[in-house]
Amino acid sequence: MAGYYKISRHYNYSINYVLNTLNYEAVIITEDDLELSPDFLDYFQALYPLLVYDKTLWCISAWNDNGIDKKIVRDSTLLHRTDFFPGLGWLLKKTIWNEIKANWPAGFWDDWMRLPEQRHDRACIRPEISRTAMSPDGKKGVSQGQHYDRYLRKIIKNNDPVDWKSIDISYLLKDQYDLAFQARIDACPIITLSDLDHLNSDMKCAQLRYSNQKEFVIIANTLEIMNDFKSDVPRTAYLGIVQCQHGQTTIYVTSNQRPWKGYGY
Repeated sequence: MAGYYKISRHYNYSINYVLNTLNYEAVIITEDDLELSPDFLDYFQALYPLLVYDKTLWCISAWNDNGIDKKIVRDSTLLHRTDFFPGLGWLLKKTIWNEIKANWPAGFWDDWMRLPEQRHDRACIRPEISRTAMSPDGKKGVSQGQHYDRYLRKIIKNNDPVDWKSIDISYLLKDQYDLAFQARIDACPIITLSDLDHLNSDMKCAQLRYSNQKEFVIIANTLEIMNDFKSDVPRTAYLGIVQCQHGQTTIYVTSNQRPWKGYGY
């Protein structure tokens, strides 16, 4: 347990040193048990201007919590907004650090970052295919291998470098993204768990609806994606919606709360 407090102190000192002593405008934070994709740095360099411009963003992350091979689209350029702070390779800008540093916690810094009073409804950007992967050393960390065998060791990292200078990422701006995201989901039929084994191969997308956390956990376990919540937010969720692949079909695990009011209602 003491390790969580040591990490938090280390982060506090290191981040503040880079941003306010060395006077950089942003810092990439990673961990020594992570493996990095060949375009790891290019990814952050390309997305840094978006983080600066879009005040509704909290961070840029290299990690997809549900980035298991059979659960993702094999598109190395595809990016998403998420309300869940992923960590595990992320970009933080100085203005946000200076906003939060006075209240930096003694321990469990990542869960603290996920609290509503820090996040203020801001989102992170995450990739469809992770730019980091957990090495076997991840099983020896302070979390004592929590989730490692069932999920973390199966997360794949991108090995197909992207020429990010040629990619238009303006679709990630909140207003534009939200309209397209909701329209895409509205076009998908609503199914039940019993339908999953009988999906037509030409069904491009479908919705599975949940009304509470218990129902979400049942759906997540069936789909073999992560089922936990932090500050009422499921991993990778955006506006209460988690997406993953099931065979050839994109599944949107969608809250019945529409119009969306927020997490915890």
